[in-house]
Amino acid sequence: MDVRRVTDEREWDGMVTQQSHAQFLQSWAWGDFQEAVGRTVYRYVADQDGAWQAAAQVMVHTIRGRWSYWYIPRGPEFHDGIDDDTMMRAGRALIDQIESDAEAGGALFLTIEPAILHDKGKLVRMMRVGRRCETVSFIQPQDTELLDLTQTEKELLQAMHHKTRYNIRLAQRKGVQVRQTHAAADIEHFIRLTSDTAARDAITTHHAEYYRTMISTLGDGPLSLFVADYQGSVIAANIVMQVGDTMTYLHGASSNQHRNVMAPHLLQWEHIKHAKAHGLRWYDFWGVGSERAGTKKRWAGITRFKRGFGGTPVSYVGACNLILRPGWYTLYKIMRRIKA
Repeated sequence: MDVRRVTDEREWDGMVTQQSHAQFLQSWAWGDFQEAVGRTVYRYVADQDGAWQAAAQVMVHTIRGRWSYWYIPRGPEFHDGIDDDTMMRAGRALIDQIESDAEAGGALFLTIEPAILHDKGKLVRMMRVGRRCETVSFIQPQDTELLDLTQTEKELLQAMHHKTRYNIRLAQRKGVQVRQTHAAADIEHFIRLTSDTAARDAITTHHAEYYRTMISTLGDGPLSLFVADYQGSVIAANIVMQVGDTMTYLHGASSNQHRNVMAPHLLQWEHIKHAKAHGLRWYDFWGVGSERAGTKKRWAGITRFKRGFGGTPVSYVGACNLILRPGWYTLYKIMRRIKA
């Protein structure tokens, strides 16, 4: 198994974005955004007999300006149809090289969150053999709902919870209008609404400049901003990512006003129809609560809303840290506990 770095965008996206249920976090464009917010990005691939088997996009995060860790979100990705034995060998070879480079670069640890389903967890454990690993809280959502867009619109509506269908039609009757936009004023509306949502639902959001950079970097490519207008005001807005065969609902926000017109329900339905019209296979709701992940109660409202659209539950194996510098890693954890 040969491992090398990839520096060509076309080659990279020709691999990772062509997989079933493509992971936007592994796309070249997402790497561009990470570089725009100040991170270094590396891309690795493991080849066998001239064909790629596994690939991983890595982001370098700084800690307090003096330390760093390397992070693989929703990766490594593996070639569709790969057998378990090849997956294990390709994954180990890839992580071996990344781990070596991360250690040489002074990183304390390497965090991996593979795009591997929970029922394949044994494979991940086998790839960790001989490594100093620690299971940690997930960074990306560990559980999600995935909607199959090969169904007709009628079938999709029939599969929804009856209350979800009712709320979509209510929003339509009330005159809520949904539009796709990259206008500067609508970006600011989205940012304003994230503040409303964070205060109302006691959730953490990114700072305003993060969203502005995301939209400016990705808005001419995979990212779309959709807003819902009602009586001359933007009352809800969502960011979605379209990579490969998948549209992912990434960020959403809504006003404290006019909540009775159910704009978020109509926004989701318009995303789903948009994805179908562009020939996509999957719509990913990007995160629901679960007992296993310890988010069932905290995310109850979000989960109820997303599951109302009739998707299929998907669960990933979660995250682990491969420890490269044990002493400094222990100090880092102590400082995190003190800060918390």
